[in-house]
Amino acid sequence: MKRRISNSEMGTFRRCKRKWYLGQYRSLDKKKKDIGGPLRTGTIVHSALQAYYESPTFNPSAATRRLAALRKEEPRDQDGNEYPESIKSFRMADSVVRGYIEWVAETGYDSDFETVAAELPLQAPSPVEGVDLIGKVDLLGRRMNSDTYRIRDFKTVASLVTPLATLHLDRQLKLYHLLLKAVHPEWVSDGTEWMMLRKTLRTGKAEPPFYASYEVHHSDAELEIFWQQIFGEISEIMRAEERLNAGESHQIVAPPSPRNECAWDCPFLALCGPLDDPRSDVDYLLDSLYEHHDSLSRYEKDPEVTGDQPKDIL
Repeated sequence: MKRRISNSEMGTFRRCKRKWYLGQYRSLDKKKKDIGGPLRTGTIVHSALQAYYESPTFNPSAATRRLAALRKEEPRDQDGNEYPESIKSFRMADSVVRGYIEWVAETGYDSDFETVAAELPLQAPSPVEGVDLIGKVDLLGRRMNSDTYRIRDFKTVASLVTPLATLHLDRQLKLYHLLLKAVHPEWVSDGTEWMMLRKTLRTGKAEPPFYASYEVHHSDAELEIFWQQIFGEISEIMRAEERLNAGESHQIVAPPSPRNECAWDCPFLALCGPLDDPRSDVDYLLDSLYEHHDSLSRYEKDPEVTGDQPKDIL
């Protein structure tokens, strides 16, 4: 089977090689999953909007039912009560989703939009032999008066302004653009579209706007340069794997890169310090806190989505 690499894995490798080593190379994840926080809220919002856009008429009830179903599956304490963190995440997600649906209705933003596929998995050969690139598009659609298709990605954000400084540099949507060209060349895309959903309860004190969309277009020349960058990054990852497979210490191949974000975006925070302290019982922490998982399961192909064999991307 071919090695498959996602934008998320490349980003993790750049961000912190230790996080990549534990999460990707060793396929570890926390046994006790987070039931609150910004990442969990974003996951809930994405799932609800998937249900909304999968409905032929963009039915708000589909999103509401998805929220209710997800909440019903949430873990509870020994008395059957919801955890405060879970309540907070669902309250925020409900506000964001309901507000977004109201926003598209009031503005008519989706009045001529139709869904082609939601949560569309894509896979195609990378520039490194034996390695495939994979991704999963939040939403692919098109305007009814247009022959071109648009990749749409939903982002729950704290600010609608802060992300704009680097939006044109984002690698995720560049990769999606490349993959769509390879897997579905019949779906000609004229760019990508960021849908920004501000995380707020929209109380009386909250000041709009709460939602915004931004188009990002990538020229063929930009995508060719990005292709070269992908080649370099995947080559580094494969070299790191070869060194680890040969028995070289992870302390040399994949050292940590600690920063403030570790407190909320890294599942290995409890393990990172002990790994650098020979007095620590690392094996006990591994057994009690972590389990093996398939980090690529979310990219598995939906059997209802079909297409021709992927062509070379560039």
